[in-house]
Amino acid sequence: MKQFLPILARNPLMENMSEEQISSLLSCLKPQLLSCQKGNIIFHQDDPARFFGIVLSGSVQVLRGDTQGSHIMIAELFPGEMFGETFACAGTNALPVNVIARSECVVLLFEHERVLSACARPCKAHSRLILNLLRSTAQKNLFLSRKLEIVMQRTTRDKLMAYLRFQAQQANANRFTIPFDRQELADFLGVERSAMSTELNKLKKAGVIHFEKNEFQLLLP
Repeated sequence: MKQFLPILARNPLMENMSEEQISSLLSCLKPQLLSCQKGNIIFHQDDPARFFGIVLSGSVQVLRGDTQGSHIMIAELFPGEMFGETFACAGTNALPVNVIARSECVVLLFEHERVLSACARPCKAHSRLILNLLRSTAQKNLFLSRKLEIVMQRTTRDKLMAYLRFQAQQANANRFTIPFDRQELADFLGVERSAMSTELNKLKKAGVIHFEKNEFQLLLP
């Protein structure tokens, strides 16, 4: 676990904590260290939400499935990022998503009841962790609201432009890198890959955007 302390220190859950405080907190909370192969399901859709996790290595995807077997990608997460905390803290009886290892990865799983329960002795780090969890959950809800605004756009072109403008805002620059390949971007937006690729090429030809693989640039205000 010691080798993962610098990664944990980057997570919003551990904000303003030293590595010594994090080590002490882990001894108290006793999270599960889980190694996964690519394609392993970490959380199953419809299971009770008892745990939330932090990615320590590799990457995981959060996917929403439907009765026809198709899925929409909600998010892709990398080392230091957290998943499942909103559902766990809400006490959700049936998870609405799957969390799947996109690559070989290591994740740390926390039991939410243990996190939200007070320590046997006063612990400033534990109090800080609960405050950080509340802030992180609120920020993630804001992101999901923004994603809803994107996917509710009427056309594939409008969804693309709303997403690219959002990425530019996040980067505070007209040049930026998106975290998805083409299929993953189509899944995120909830559109057909072929239709999306057609719109990307039209936007590029019209001088609205330029792109090379995952590198994008907005050419118009």
